[in-house]
Parts: sequence; C-alpha cells; structure tokens
Amino acid sequence: MSQSPSNTNREQAANRLSIAHLLLWTATTALAVGTIMPDPIDAPFQSDMPAEVRAYLSRQQQQWRMATVLTGPVLGAGLAALVIATWRRWRHQPGFPTQPGHWMLMIVGMCTVAAMDLALVNRLSRFNSNLILSSLVLIFWVTCLVTLILLAVAYFRVSEPLPWKCVFAIAGVNVGLFFFGCCGFPLGEPFPFQLITLAVFHATPISVVVAAVLDVLSGRAHDVFHWVGVVAVPALAVILSGLTFLG
Repeated sequence: MSQSPSNTNREQAANRLSIAHLLLWTATTALAVGTIMPDPIDAPFQSDMPAEVRAYLSRQQQQWRMATVLTGPVLGAGLAALVIATWRRWRHQPGFPTQPGHWMLMIVGMCTVAAMDLALVNRLSRFNSNLILSSLVLIFWVTCLVTLILLAVAYFRVSEPLPWKCVFAIAGVNVGLFFFGCCGFPLGEPFPFQLITLAVFHATPISVVVAAVLDVLSGRAHDVFHWVGVVAVPALAVILSGLTFLG
C-alpha cells in the first residue's frame, strides 16, 4: 500500500538536507577515504624489486588511490546513511529508511564497511596478529550477511513501485554471488571475478537507472536522500568501470 500524501510530506520535511547532514557526510567520507586509501606508493616495495614489477605495482596503486578519492563521497554517503538510520531508530523517529534510495544508501554503507574491513586486514597482515586478523575476517563475513539481510528487508518493505522490488532482488543475487564466491574460495585466492564483476557493475546499476526513470515518468515524489541513494550505485559502477578500462 502506498503512503498517503500527508505522510510523504512529513517524511520529506524531516529528510531535508541540513548543515548537520553535510558535516556528517564530510566526516564519513574522510573516514572511508582514510581507511581504504592504499599506503604511499613506495612504502611496500623492496629495494631489490625489478623495475618492471615496481612500475606495474605503482600503476595499480595509483589506480586504487584515484578510485578511493573519486568514490569517497559515495562511500561516505553510505556510511552517513547508516549513522542516520541508527540515530533515527534509537530516537524512535520515523522517515528513514522508508524510500528505495534510503535502503540503497544503507546497502552501499554496509559494502563500504566491508571494504574498510578488508583494507584493515591488508594493513595488519604484516604484523602477524592472528587474533586481530581473525576478528576482522569474521567482521567481513558478518557484514556480508547483514547486507543480504538489509536487501531482504528492503525487498519486503518497499512494496511499491514494483521496479524497485526487482532492483533489490537483483542486488541480493549479486551480493549472494559475491558472498558464496568468497566462501568457496579463500580470501586472496582467485575466484570467478568476471562473473561477479559483470553482475555487480552492470545488472544492479542498470536496474537502478530503469527504476529511477520510471519514477520520474510517473511523477512519484521522493526526498533528497532517496536521490542520493539512486545516484550512488550507478556512480560507483561508472567510476570503477572507467578506472578498470583506463588501467
């Protein structure tokens, strides 16, 4: 059942972008970029490393550093959505998450937490602390499971319009492919990245764009947080696909 106009108006009023939201977004963007950003280019290289290998690794690091900077605002928006949802839940305040884009932002936030966790695993692996590394790997699996749960909740909570249910169904299949791929192959070992990349970088963003266009054509009203969430997934796909093509 669709929301009444009065409820929609109250939610849009409660979800207007404010200075506090922008400050939160800035802080979470800095947190995401600072955690995921690779080490300085020369830091992990040995002095006796061949020049060809050093040049290749330097290009890879430059590409990852550029990707981190470009995707930072999107990742920060996802983390900010998790903070807002937690705060609203704790304060028993309605209005977030209620719209499809809200859920998309939270899912991006959970994926950001997983990426930050993996970045910490890579940084701390050199210290040979099995307890810390085991805890971080456990957090990664829990994050994947929570992401799947969020997608399932979004699928059932967003009853209208139908295209958004399809979006969450497709995204759930994609995250499931990634999760079970990681379960079948240890972290750091090769597994069918091409299949997962094709699904994540194409199917989900395309479905989001189609659902958003249908919303615009139907005149359905949404707040600014919804549209940030709608832009987030295609933006990530475009940025990462573009950097992969250039690399």
